[in-house]
Amino acid sequence: MPAAKKLSFVSCNLYNINLPGHAIYNDTDGWSQEAYDKKVEWMSAMVRKVKGDVWGFQELWHGQALADVFNQSGLAADYSLLSPPNHQGGMIVCAG
Repeated sequence: MPAAKKLSFVSCNLYNINLPGHAIYNDTDGWSQEAYDKKVEWMSAMVRKVKGDVWGFQELWHGQALADVFNQSGLAADYSLLSPPNHQGGMIVCAG
């Protein structure tokens, strides 16, 4: 078996990525669809650009938001996303 390549780790703050229209802290309206789309677009570009082997994410409100990032990036099939099971978006969590 050939030697393994170097393994890269990336840490990324998602800056409170949350599904549109869901409350964030005291903001009961949350992100607009337009703001959410911009966040997903920007984060998708970063995922494509950096291409880390293992990602650590902070400030995730809903796992679906992270799935949207990887789906838009075209790399969803290359990663297994991990977030707390049954998390309903009532607070931020970390994910991988």
